[in-house]
Amino acid sequence: MLIGDIILIPVKPGVMDVWATQKLLQYYENTKMFKDNVKAFFVLNQVDSRTKIMNEVLDALKEFELETLKSKLNNRIAYSECVKGGIGVYEYTDQKARKEIIQLTNEILDLVK
Repeated sequence: MLIGDIILIPVKPGVMDVWATQKLLQYYENTKMFKDNVKAFFVLNQVDSRTKIMNEVLDALKEFELETLKSKLNNRIAYSECVKGGIGVYEYTDQKARKEIIQLTNEILDLVK
């Protein structure tokens, strides 16, 4: 965390993941004591938009006063297949997964400009 300019905190839509995020946020607060210009953002990961818990998680994340990126990574087999195959999502055949990664990358690049 000390060498990065941006910290991305992945959050899977679920109560346990929001609770687990609290410890990571403590590390982030400690990092800010040494590097006050570092910024952190939540990234929603393994999202299933068919569930109601998504809105509950978004509301819970607002309590932490960090911005949640607009880009999100849906729960796709492509991500696991890429890890298994040792390739990046951009190299994989799932166009929806590729589009998600490109959107996330562009959003991050806009933050560091």
